[in-house]
Amino acid sequence: MSEEAKMILELLREGKINADEATRLLAAVAPPPSPREFGGVLLDDLRDAARGVAERARKEAKEAVRRANEVLSEELTDTKERARQAAQQARETMKEQLRAARLRLKEFKQDLKERQHHAEGKGEPREELEEVLENIQDEVEDWQDELEELQDEVEELQEELEEMEEEIAEDTEEEETEQETVGSQCKREGGLLASVLSALGGGGSTYRWTDELSGELPNVPVPRVLVRGVNGRIIVEPSSDSKWHLTIDKSARAGTALEAEALARNLYTVERTADGLTILAKKVFGQARAVNFHLRLPPDRVYDLDQSSVNGSVNVKGVKTKRLRASTTNGKVTAESLAEEISLSSVNGRVELIGGAADTKCRTVNGSLAVTCPKLQAGKMTLDTVNGSVSLRLGTSDAVGVKIMGTNVHGSVQAETTDMTIAVERRTVGRKLVAESKGNFAHWLEVEAKSVHGSINITRLG
Repeated sequence: MSEEAKMILELLREGKINADEATRLLAAVAPPPSPREFGGVLLDDLRDAARGVAERARKEAKEAVRRANEVLSEELTDTKERARQAAQQARETMKEQLRAARLRLKEFKQDLKERQHHAEGKGEPREELEEVLENIQDEVEDWQDELEELQDEVEELQEELEEMEEEIAEDTEEEETEQETVGSQCKREGGLLASVLSALGGGGSTYRWTDELSGELPNVPVPRVLVRGVNGRIIVEPSSDSKWHLTIDKSARAGTALEAEALARNLYTVERTADGLTILAKKVFGQARAVNFHLRLPPDRVYDLDQSSVNGSVNVKGVKTKRLRASTTNGKVTAESLAEEISLSSVNGRVELIGGAADTKCRTVNGSLAVTCPKLQAGKMTLDTVNGSVSLRLGTSDAVGVKIMGTNVHGSVQAETTDMTIAVERRTVGRKLVAESKGNFAHWLEVEAKSVHGSINITRLG
């Protein structure tokens, strides 16, 4: 199997691309298959990929069922408004997970049929190919049957949730009839409707608050600072004194300021631990609430930083680190740091690094990578993206040499430097670059740069 095919299948197994994208990429990077390839390795890989897709689909559906059960057991004892929101959230989550699982399986089956037609057009042995593909399709249909069974379980849970909502509505109606005037009753209905609409991401107005906290870090060699965000950005930078300072900008959308204030309560926790500081945003439903963290740390300490967000950017700058981890699902990740270990990642967003480490990993799925490394450190650097370019700017060193291997499927590959031996191989699909510093070095920085759809560009800093 080619290196490109292995890379694509690895991305599929890790869940970075779906089955449709993987199959199309495999078709793009692979030459017309020989009978042996179609009867052996390639179809085995397709079968493994199909199993991986179906397994993830089943896990997602089961996870939706599990979350719904948790909602039923926990939220029944909570307030009526929280229970109403939880019921809506559980229904939407289960529907979306099951819809996505069935869609992925349907797309994979269609791709299998297209590959079958392609092989027949190339004169491949039809009987052997049909037999193998039919076996794979039978397995896919079995997985679909299991998903249908999960669908039945989900529908039962939905019925229980609907009954819970009916009870909530009855209780609310009884309370409203006890109001002394029609005007007060209408006001209550309006407030309840606004709260429900705002929890679902619509209606009402947005209200904002700012909290300011500060404190001292424990006296340990390397304080560990953990920050987890949900809807909002994370910024970490140096403070102007020996204390940590945290600014929390929080917002909530609701019908009235009082309702917004209720939604904004307990959106985060801050805890001074034995080895550092932990800041956690509460997981909230929908986009009605957001929390932005701006953390400033004493500049004379070295930290173990671990920052992650779901919907928001992450930015770390000017802070001394031993280990740095920064990630997000939707947003940009930016870091300025020299450390022993750096790991930056995003699913939908650009990743930028100024600095470097003995162990550096920068990854994204839909976004470009831009790394500037003024000071070279011996070790390994991995730059990996699916849909985006890779740009690497390197400084010079008399003690550390550089070895680079860059590969892509679509796009250019080039190294613009005069102090390295450079070889670019243009293959049937994509290109491969191998570059190495001229001279004898006791220490080396090994760089591996990969992209599926994007260029790779290596330059020296001026």
